[in-house]
Amino acid sequence: MRINFTDETKKQMIASYVNGTLKAKDTAVVEEIVGSSTVYKYFYDRKVQEREFLLQMIPQERLSHTEKESLVAELRSINQDLMEADVETWKDQVQSFLKKPFFTIRY
Repeated sequence: MRINFTDETKKQMIASYVNGTLKAKDTAVVEEIVGSSTVYKYFYDRKVQEREFLLQMIPQERLSHTEKESLVAELRSINQDLMEADVETWKDQVQSFLKKPFFTIRY
């Protein structure tokens, strides 16, 4: 089979193949591309290693219900410490609105 793709297209197809997003009809084409050239074989190996590295970075642990609640409470307290609480109550907002003149008359 003759493959008439640009270099960039071949690399995108290989990346899609590694990610699992490539269409089933194109898998044979990508396998031929990788098998026919050492450059694309190296690119494929690098993409596979990159994917494995990223998958290792994702934690696989599950939290119990109580651990999740305590974690959420800790995050909430951290967010409250980091964010300033300049929230005006609705009464203060109405009061500040009423203190401003509604219209002014200029002579």
